[in-house]
Amino acid sequence: MENKTNNIPDGSGQTLEYLEALVVQGLRNLQRKWESPRKVTRDDTWAVRAVGVNSSEILFDRLHSNLLPLFKDQVSTILNLLGDASMKEEPKLKLRRALEIQPEIDYSITQIHSTFLDLCPESLSATTVETNDQHLKHLKAYRLLEFKKEFDGELGSVCSVFGTASEFLELRKYPDFRRALSFNDDFEPSESTSYCIELIIKNSKRSEMDAIEEYATGAVRGIDGVLANLIGLINPAAPQGYDFPDSLNHQPMINLATTAIPFIKLLKLFFKKLSKHGIMNCQRLPPFTQMNSYQLKRFCQSAENVAGGLGEILYSLAEGDKTFGDRPVDIQFITDAAEESASKVVASLLSVLLYLVPLIDSLPEKNYFQGWFATWNTQINVAVRNFVQVAKDLRHEHNHV
Repeated sequence: MENKTNNIPDGSGQTLEYLEALVVQGLRNLQRKWESPRKVTRDDTWAVRAVGVNSSEILFDRLHSNLLPLFKDQVSTILNLLGDASMKEEPKLKLRRALEIQPEIDYSITQIHSTFLDLCPESLSATTVETNDQHLKHLKAYRLLEFKKEFDGELGSVCSVFGTASEFLELRKYPDFRRALSFNDDFEPSESTSYCIELIIKNSKRSEMDAIEEYATGAVRGIDGVLANLIGLINPAAPQGYDFPDSLNHQPMINLATTAIPFIKLLKLFFKKLSKHGIMNCQRLPPFTQMNSYQLKRFCQSAENVAGGLGEILYSLAEGDKTFGDRPVDIQFITDAAEESASKVVASLLSVLLYLVPLIDSLPEKNYFQGWFATWNTQINVAVRNFVQVAKDLRHEHNHV
């Protein structure tokens, strides 16, 4: 990105409007260049192991300790310079400094992308990357790809802020018009943007146990939302969920929805046992497990997606109730969604028993969790079978009305 400041004299000869136009152009250039995810161009064999563990650690530390903190400071500086309060005093000076920082930001993003390119593969499709990195702690391929995904997401947000900043500058001399377009009187986004980048830096070195606990806690919150919606569908007197303003009207659909409660609650209990209310409350747990990237990815995705899968069941119940009696209910989709939601979590159970429970130091606690998960496995299978059977009975009775 060309440094426009080379063409700007140090004196005060340039007008405020001219400097603002240059800054606006620079911000929009940054936004256009970086707002879309950039494709990795090197061969995917440039994976974590291709550069070696020691080299990976150096690259990781460069991102964590140098490049990302510098990027955070640069973004914070330019946004502070262009903030409403800052621009009230010596605006030309602030705009000149903003012009100097723009190419620095562009270079920093280029360096970050280049380092990610050397550090991690584009996908987890290579078996060697997925299954042979259980010893690499925070350098496991899945962790690195999540690190990159978080940065790419935040970079998109930063680019959106750059777009907002450019609009703010263009409308700064028209405050009434700016308010009419729902702009805030103050443009001060630097604090929240810096916080998000700082959170990415912090998360990159969090322990595997912290990551697992965070995913599990998120799953519990999501399932709580599903249960609240489900109760609203079943009970007209209950507070109605936001997604479903109306309760179910037909008793067969109400009965089926009621039968879903046990297995949904059991899924919630599974993830709750992996939070600070369960295993993570045990003493002296090591920070990392022997799970490889494939196993870790499967667990995290099951936690991340469980609420969405259950939500599809609720939508199908609500839609089936609306047309009940007029056309057949799509029972197959409902039962498939229930079995798939449960099976993905059950698949994670093996990793829990192999890689989490053995890490518990206390033998009584270890025995307790082994027994608890064995009982849970039996109960979830029974609960899902009951739900599927009620659904099949409904289909049989409904199709023969």
